[in-house]
Amino acid sequence: MMMPGDPVLRMRTSALVGVLLIAVFASWRLMPARVTPADAPATEVSGARVMVGVRGVVGDAEGGAAVGGAGQPRTIGSEAHTRAVQYVVDELKAMGVTVELQRGEMPNRFKRAESVQLVNIIAPLGVGPEGADDYVAIAAHIDSVPGAPGAGDDALGVASALEVARALRARAPTQEGGRYPREVVLVITDGEELGLLGAELFCREHPLAERIGAVVNLDNRGTSGPAFIFETGPDTTALAEIMASRVPHPRTTSVAATIYDYMPNGTDFTVFREAGMTGFNVACIGSPRNYHQPSDTPDNVDPLSAQHMADTALALVEGLASVPKPASPASPKPPAPQSAWFDLLGFGVAHLPIAWMEPGALMALLLTLFSAIIALRCRWIRWSGIMIGIGAAVAAIALAALAGWGATSLARATLVDNELKGLARQQSWIWPQGYLWISAGTMLLGAVIALGLRSLALRTRQPRMPRTTGTLRNPGSPSGADPLSTARKPVFTPTSRDPEVNARWIHALVALGIWGALALTVAIVAPGASVIFVLPALAGSIALAAGALGASRMVIMRPTIGFAARAAVCAMITAALMWLPLEPALADAFGLSMLSVAAVRGALLALLLP
Repeated sequence: MMMPGDPVLRMRTSALVGVLLIAVFASWRLMPARVTPADAPATEVSGARVMVGVRGVVGDAEGGAAVGGAGQPRTIGSEAHTRAVQYVVDELKAMGVTVELQRGEMPNRFKRAESVQLVNIIAPLGVGPEGADDYVAIAAHIDSVPGAPGAGDDALGVASALEVARALRARAPTQEGGRYPREVVLVITDGEELGLLGAELFCREHPLAERIGAVVNLDNRGTSGPAFIFETGPDTTALAEIMASRVPHPRTTSVAATIYDYMPNGTDFTVFREAGMTGFNVACIGSPRNYHQPSDTPDNVDPLSAQHMADTALALVEGLASVPKPASPASPKPPAPQSAWFDLLGFGVAHLPIAWMEPGALMALLLTLFSAIIALRCRWIRWSGIMIGIGAAVAAIALAALAGWGATSLARATLVDNELKGLARQQSWIWPQGYLWISAGTMLLGAVIALGLRSLALRTRQPRMPRTTGTLRNPGSPSGADPLSTARKPVFTPTSRDPEVNARWIHALVALGIWGALALTVAIVAPGASVIFVLPALAGSIALAAGALGASRMVIMRPTIGFAARAAVCAMITAALMWLPLEPALADAFGLSMLSVAAVRGALLALLLP
């Protein structure tokens, strides 16, 4: 039984308070605090001006549509598509930018027998050196799917690109020499929804494509949420440094980039990467129920998302344009160093070499094994207890996954609107109203399962208290004995088999061992995603090894409980810092289709609770 002064109770309370504070702080830092008004200086980007641009591209009443087709889907060849292209051209000409319309014919990838006439909008902004041979592009696509006005996908991207172009032209005179080291070109592609056709046409036929070294692509799969940098070019170290030094409110992680690499999805950035360009892919993915739906309207676009997308895009484009083109090496350039990165609650971006991931995971496992050896030698635990703990943890993870699968089946059976068909029906059950809370509840369910099984396992077999075999000797006695003996080992063997000591050390060892094993596995299979496992495992294992070394020299064993609890808290707080900010993005990306994974995430975090 734990008393109010019990170190485990204090550590557990500290861990729960810390996780709660991180969750609240991450929610608060999820989005910018305010939208910059429309009368802001031209050198700043304004979310209010972006929203005007969204309405202008979509063509609703406030957008002031020049011709018909207002608020209608911008399918290729439609009146709404023609009107949107003209709106963008007019906006660019008002900035004093020369605009080129690249026209071409491409086969419809979804209907091979058909061809479509594309219109790409190409506009060098004139902010770089005259006669520049190295460009940075900012890209978005003008078309939408049938049946959707396409305010989020991708009028928001187009309007943000226009706002960034406006800001860059106002900022260029303030640069050294009055220009950026690299020219910036606006590339508004066509036919993205028909298979990335406009990007392919541009890269294949336009002469500027060969001179573009980097691109910032703006595309959206929702109408709210932060502008998430979810994909980058291969030179991740240099790109991570740009994110860390330039983006004022970054939301990004290499975990998302790694997951996206395994998915069959593609955007225009896919074509640009294949053409040898580096850069960033940015998207707002909140409110995914509106994606490709009639509800994808300007009224459903969050102005805070517009502000964040413009802020992020401007910072990334400026970061790329401010770096002069690297000189061509005399010999073939070695592979660029790779990095794993994550944002620090929106305050900045930390990045580490991917080459450190496997050694870091292996070190975490070895330190946990080292701590286990000390605990066994000091007779705090038994092998049988470790085996029971491992079995309980593995069973908890498996049961959590099963519970998540059951939750998915329940959601599919009860939340689907039977009147909806096709893609709309699919999206209805994946992202029903309150899906974020359902996902969070599934995580909590996984945590409860893990804690329940752990509690049951630790009470299944506790070591019996052995009889006292050691005594304290008085240093002043006639025998002159050393009070701690000459072996530097604990004198009190009875308390070294204290059930509470046994339970807490087994808990810490098993939890950190599982995290270390997962970290090593992910570091081998998907190194970019391993950072969220490696750092918590390493933090906890270092604290546990230090605690085990210190505790092994103590006379009374019960205080060693605090060392084990402290190590678990170090791992849990580190994991919460890296995992909790990801939860909204994961829920927006996968909805209720991967509740099993959400439950397993909850179980893994709960295993670290002291």
